Amino acid sequence: MSAVKIMHLSEVCRVYQPETISKKSLPADGIYPVYGANGKIGLNDKFNHEEPQLLLGCRGSVGSIHISEAFSWINGNAMVVTPFEDLVTRDYLKYALFGGINIKDAISGTAQPQITRESLSKIKIPVPTLKKQSEIIERLDKAFAEINSLEKNLQLKEEKTNQLLQSILSAAFSNTGEFGMKVVKLVDICELISRGISPTYCDNSDLIVINQRCIRNNNLDFTFSQFHNSNLKKVNEVKYLKYGDGLINSTGVGTLGRTTTFVIENNLKYTVDSHVTIARPKLEQLDPGYFKLMLKSLETKFVELATGTSGQTELPRESLNNIEVAVCEKKEDQRILADNVLSSFAEIEKLKSQILIEQEGISSLRQSILSKAFNFEEKAA
Repeated sequence: MSAVKIMHLSEVCRVYQPETISKKSLPADGIYPVYGANGKIGLNDKFNHEEPQLLLGCRGSVGSIHISEAFSWINGNAMVVTPFEDLVTRDYLKYALFGGINIKDAISGTAQPQITRESLSKIKIPVPTLKKQSEIIERLDKAFAEINSLEKNLQLKEEKTNQLLQSILSAAFSNTGEFGMKVVKLVDICELISRGISPTYCDNSDLIVINQRCIRNNNLDFTFSQFHNSNLKKVNEVKYLKYGDGLINSTGVGTLGRTTTFVIENNLKYTVDSHVTIARPKLEQLDPGYFKLMLKSLETKFVELATGTSGQTELPRESLNNIEVAVCEKKEDQRILADNVLSSFAEIEKLKSQILIEQEGISSLRQSILSKAFNFEEKAA
């Protein structure tokens, strides 16, 4: 390839963060899209940019790339990157930020990663002629169209496997004709404990608080848990978790309706915050493994029963109390049913593992194409 200039981003584009407005302040009758770090977050009755803009997530979804619509409000969590068009085009700059150049060095912070204008301005970018940029964009557009098609097919496969998982669960816990099953209300087989504590954060702590972000597909991720001082004013009201407790994300923060069970055995004390509902099973009636799958079968129903607006949804306690489920009366039958479901799950998990491998392959292919496209002979500006 022909030699190109290597310049700093500050030399080829203007970077700034617009005024931020909160999601809570957005009007109900807004018509102009509002963009944050991860794309559209709502509608506003005002706009602060008439033309589409190249956006780079600088807080939250750090490094994400978006192109805004015309007449949009862009929040400060998304950095506006405006190219100097006599040097670079917007599409060339988009592909550069998407992976053609390394912007990881511009990211600072661990607990709350961010990109600042100062750190981004020092990143270097190869700058070929506008004609060469046009050729690169044309090749990348074609390659990415094919990659996006492959990715879309994988997403459809993933959706179908998830639907199959849920259909297996729904069938297992709604068929009253097998295993002597009877229909009961959820509140009849477990104690529902909602609205956990919201204690003041404390570094010297001995209580671990599980929030909604800890609840993953089939387990708990303690990366997002917090340590708190258990010497609270209302310490007698703290509900400590017990082995086998079910956990339900009961608000629109995170993935509403997602469930798991608490299975860690150690000497630490655990509780939940106000976004998580505890479903404490009556173990004389329920096998722990069976109970976990039963909760999982209700996730779709939890979402259907949620109330409120987007981002502010919650699962009302009354709705939880009235949910019905078919339950095997004998624990022996519960274990048999659970084993049957898990056997089906194992086959589906193989499919999901294969999809994940293919997704990783597509991600690597995309990065490889970008790296080759931006691999120029360097010549300092």
